[in-house]
Amino acid sequence: MNRTLSNQSGFTLVEILLVAAIGGVLLTALTISTGVFLDNYTVALDSQDLTLAHQIALDRVLDSITEAEEIEVESSNSIRLIFPDGSSDRYFWSGNTGECLKLERNGGDAHPFVDGVVSLDFASNIASAYDEVIVTERENLLSFDDFSGYTFGWENHAIEPSSQHGFTFYVPWNERVEEIVLTQLDMRLAKLPAQQGDLRISLLEGITEKVPRVNGDVIASCVISNADITDAFWDGSQWVIGATSLLLTEDFVIQPNRYYCLLCEPAGGVEAATMTVAAITSNYGPVNGSVYIGSVDGGATWDPPLAWGEYRQKDVPFLLTGDVQSYERIPQQYVESVDVTLGIELGGKEEHGSGRAQVRGGGER
Repeated sequence: MNRTLSNQSGFTLVEILLVAAIGGVLLTALTISTGVFLDNYTVALDSQDLTLAHQIALDRVLDSITEAEEIEVESSNSIRLIFPDGSSDRYFWSGNTGECLKLERNGGDAHPFVDGVVSLDFASNIASAYDEVIVTERENLLSFDDFSGYTFGWENHAIEPSSQHGFTFYVPWNERVEEIVLTQLDMRLAKLPAQQGDLRISLLEGITEKVPRVNGDVIASCVISNADITDAFWDGSQWVIGATSLLLTEDFVIQPNRYYCLLCEPAGGVEAATMTVAAITSNYGPVNGSVYIGSVDGGATWDPPLAWGEYRQKDVPFLLTGDVQSYERIPQQYVESVDVTLGIELGGKEEHGSGRAQVRGGGER
């Protein structure tokens, strides 16, 4: 029985080798492409980490500067920050490429803040301003040239219910004076053995040097006890009137460049003051004011009048002392803002950037 062989299709050895060669080429190409893709992905990932790390580090430093109350740029690689609560931060770098920027808190141990620093620069922007402080100084506000030098030519006048003795004055000062507190009045005032009563000293608002305003509004007053008045003494030929220091209260507050009247009169009551005041007859009075010795005339005028022409006024030698409170402007320089430049390296790549931070309370002061 004859059998007929049918035709069968297949791959020859040559075809198999050819297919294998083509597949190898394709596989190689795929492998290379995949490797390139992975390499590119790694570079992109490293770049993203670098940018993020740089931005976070720079922002944190700038934010710290913004919150600081005091700044000290110690060098281009070091800055010290003091915050309102008293805590402190110090950022510093050795200057060696690749080493980390360190953070030292409250003077403690330093810890790494960001790695791979290749450049760092702190630059402060300085501004000028003035600090104003209040200074209090004791001053002689008003007096004769020589309070103690009048040894003759005295005229004795009594402070009694029918008389008043006053000082009209103003104190010129510069615009930085806040206020003036009258503290002490030294005047030639004494009492003889037969004299008694208390003395009232009042501060009144004045208008001008020629209008003392005896009946003006009383700003402040105090009563000096008779016991606090110096006794006159007999020198063998006459009674000598010495100087008495009258302490005023802190209510005696005046403003510069305005007129005031300091009025001495009996304190009232059964034992009205009858004390002796020494006066001189002169053509001049104290600088920036006038002194008056007069009797009450309806409570509105002085007698004698001010010195005009051939008339002379009677002056009471005195010394007026006060505490002058004034603003003193102290020039200073301060850090207004800080420029920060930072460069870091990661995986062979570098990222650089800069920013400016305004110091807390910075700007015009």
